[in-house]
Amino acid sequence: MEPDRALFDVFVVGGGPAGAAAALTLARRGLSVALCEAGDVGRLGMPWSLSPGVSAQLSFLGLNDVLRDAVLREDLSVWRRWGGGALRETPGGTTLLCDAVRFSQAMCASAEASGVRMARPARLHRRRWNGRAWDLEVLTSGAAETWRARFLVDAAGRGTAFRRRTLTGTPTIAVAATWRDARSEATTIVSASKAWFWSAPTGSRQTTLVGFTDPQHFRTFSGGSWDRYAALVREAGVELPGTPDREIVVCNATPYLSASPASRRLLRVGDADAALDPLSSTGVQAAIQSALAAGPVVATLLDPHGDANAALAFWEARRRARVRAHQGWSAELYAEAAAFHRTPFWTTRTAEHQASSSPPAPPAPSPPVPHPFDIVRLDPRTAFVSAACLVDDRAAYRECVAHPTLTEPVAFVDGVDAAPLLRLAATAQTAADLVARWSARLAPAESYRLLSWAWRQGVLSAALP
Repeated sequence: MEPDRALFDVFVVGGGPAGAAAALTLARRGLSVALCEAGDVGRLGMPWSLSPGVSAQLSFLGLNDVLRDAVLREDLSVWRRWGGGALRETPGGTTLLCDAVRFSQAMCASAEASGVRMARPARLHRRRWNGRAWDLEVLTSGAAETWRARFLVDAAGRGTAFRRRTLTGTPTIAVAATWRDARSEATTIVSASKAWFWSAPTGSRQTTLVGFTDPQHFRTFSGGSWDRYAALVREAGVELPGTPDREIVVCNATPYLSASPASRRLLRVGDADAALDPLSSTGVQAAIQSALAAGPVVATLLDPHGDANAALAFWEARRRARVRAHQGWSAELYAEAAAFHRTPFWTTRTAEHQASSSPPAPPAPSPPVPHPFDIVRLDPRTAFVSAACLVDDRAAYRECVAHPTLTEPVAFVDGVDAAPLLRLAATAQTAADLVARWSARLAPAESYRLLSWAWRQGVLSAALP
């Protein structure tokens, strides 16, 4: 079928992890999907360090073989000098390095095998909504083709041409070089007064060393990019890993959130939507996570009977929750380094991330479940709210449970619709009586799991005499 005549359900722009995962997920839902891939993923030449969650995501997608040809090194030990003292090995910490190009190619091949129509190498040059569908001018091999789709997914990463962004952190750049004749057999993470560094072996006697710093500070050094990079490394007192390859890669590493909201005909995934602070080291995992969340959202938006408002509200809540979670992880690391260095580079980032992550209040310590004869009732801070969530793999509004200890309103606990059952705890009663009332609707094991969850989270509390 010629692209000029075809009308696809979804057109995905970008063949990185987010774009390929989104295309594959949507195609498996029975939607007709096309993917435009420019062939520039991994063009910076830096390896990707994959967090353990990526393997779980690939397993969920049935893509266990994706890493087979992309892995550069696995089970590398992690050594840190985060503050003063010597490098120390992180107990139980290992990392997996993969080739960005081969990883993305394998993801795209899996999408194509699932029925995704590929346009590559190709770039989206112009887009126009004609009132019923997107008219998309795609440049491939010097020629222009017109593709049409009912929905557009932007997964073009930081380089997406269609963007308005809100910075979620201080401007940061990454400066990288490859070093030959290196002997390192571990990943190292080192903090300095005005920068931090990450290095890892990426080949036979070859190491990549990346520095992260303020762009203004980088410009205070004289000379070209190599001279400034070398000066930054010397200033930090980082041990040089070998003989330098004088080719330098400088790129923007500032975290941001897209200021352009999703609409009934477009949404963004991966770095096109939200770029995380590099210190969280979970960029690929977050990109795939956003693609997985996009599946039911897009399916709902394309369903003539779907609740579009619920889909957009669910998407907005999920994207902001992802950013808050990663900011919380980064905040802990920034605060740890700031306690030693006490420089604006660290104190500014610590304050930003702590203010943005706003973790929920921890639940008060309590036994796993109350005694059967304990008198319990809903905690006074428990509330019931309407919030968007997934119901039968579609976004919909549902009555949810809200509490200060919860990061977001909760509709289901282990698959159980929680709010109607917890409303039965509005009056004081023994825990045994409450479980008995729930067991009229649930299996006893499900009732006990709900009781345990509500008690541990503080949603239920001891009734005052």
